[in-house]
Amino acid sequence: MFIGQTPSCLKIILEEIQRTMCTPREVCLEVSKEYPESTSHFYVPRCVSVHRCGGCCPQEGLYCTNTSHIYINKTLVELSHRDRSMVMVAFVNHTSCECLSKRPLHSVIRRAAAAHLTV
Repeated sequence: MFIGQTPSCLKIILEEIQRTMCTPREVCLEVSKEYPESTSHFYVPRCVSVHRCGGCCPQEGLYCTNTSHIYINKTLVELSHRDRSMVMVAFVNHTSCECLSKRPLHSVIRRAAAAHLTV
């Protein structure tokens, strides 16, 4: 233990690690950014709540990414210049996340192969 370190201090640190770890988190997603091709339509609400991976990985060189997802449907009002209607719109919802290496998986193989090339 470090000087001045107490069990309650360790508990606070562990709780902070738990809150900030790589996990699916509820985020606010703008419908128009998820479906930019729908330029002639507006949606109400403008934003929906979905889960996306976020948080910290325990080591540098790792990044937080989704390892599984589902599609969820949200009921929205679609507005155009002449009409409005209720529509179901699908969004990706992350269900699990993992910390993966930022290095390409085959970087060692490529370097080894490049060493054997002749010009």
